[in-house]
Amino acid sequence: LFVRGLDEKCYGPRRIRQELIRHRFSASYVEAALARNVDYSARALKLLEKRAGAKELAKTPAGRKKLQDALVRFGYDYSTALGAVKNFSREDDFSD
Repeated sequence: LFVRGLDEKCYGPRRIRQELIRHRFSASYVEAALARNVDYSARALKLLEKRAGAKELAKTPAGRKKLQDALVRFGYDYSTALGAVKNFSREDDFSD
């Protein structure tokens, strides 16, 4: 249930590991939770879609950097965050 709650918050793998360790789950449980088949790229994109003001931020390079930094704080690695922001920006280009 705890991991499901982290999933609902769209946390990335590093943040999930951090939260499980902080709540003193065993190392084997942490590894099992991270070994699940999860599409973190899709989850990062979903998080951007839920974020208020993300569409406006995605229109400028500085805004895209802010979105990428936010994803890194949520536990995604830099390459996943960069890919999600690029995909999000592309989706925004087509919706105009």
